[in-house]
Amino acid sequence: MPRLAARRRARNALTAALAVVCLLLLGGGGAALTHMERLTIADIQVRGASQLAHAALASRADAELNKEGFHLLSRKNIFLYPRSELESSLRATFPRIRTVSVARDGLLSRTLVVSVEEREPFALWCGRECYVMDRVGYVFAEADGAGTRMATLVFEGGIDEDNGPVVGSVLLPGAFEDVRAMVAALAPSGCKGEKIVVLDDIDYMVECAEGFDVKVSFVSDIEQTARNLALSLSSDALAASVERLEYIDLRFGNRVYYKR
Repeated sequence: MPRLAARRRARNALTAALAVVCLLLLGGGGAALTHMERLTIADIQVRGASQLAHAALASRADAELNKEGFHLLSRKNIFLYPRSELESSLRATFPRIRTVSVARDGLLSRTLVVSVEEREPFALWCGRECYVMDRVGYVFAEADGAGTRMATLVFEGGIDEDNGPVVGSVLLPGAFEDVRAMVAALAPSGCKGEKIVVLDDIDYMVECAEGFDVKVSFVSDIEQTARNLALSLSSDALAASVERLEYIDLRFGNRVYYKR
């Protein structure tokens, strides 16, 4: 009996070893299949980019596909390529990208298509240098000729240049859209905003094309502030001397202060 049990154990061990070898061979064969040329991405095309260079985007995607390190399964396989990693890498490398999607050009296509939507310049943020922001306050590039021409406002303050790169920063998160709405509301009331100066965490100032400034708070009621501006500029105290006005302070509800 002991001899029979020993034979059984030896047979079981041999069976297990053969199973492991078969699995390794099958796994290795499957991994090798992912590296077959007919299943490998051969071309990268870029669509939707106008300011970003197509070659730079394609090069970044290719570098991600050929990332160094041990990869049992091919990262360039048309079915197994790391789409999420590609999209994340492109967004991190090119802040101008608003949205990006990566997909193949067909079921068995070996062409990878990178489709991007770029951020549109809305305003400039200026410190020691000027940068371009989109409509949500995201700083995505240093100012150039095209970005400067398309910007409708200039912002100052609110970002610490010494605390890291300005590109990739968000100006006034949670408040930027309210500031935009305030500027739009003040325009028909007599202040066409050209520059926004962030004074601190509570207040900011709108520099008007008409030659004076309007001081407001981030928590100011937009409609009430616009109404108070219109009433103040049409009042007997100011109507005849707007050109001498230095600023109007509208941070205190219906109490309005001004300086000439």
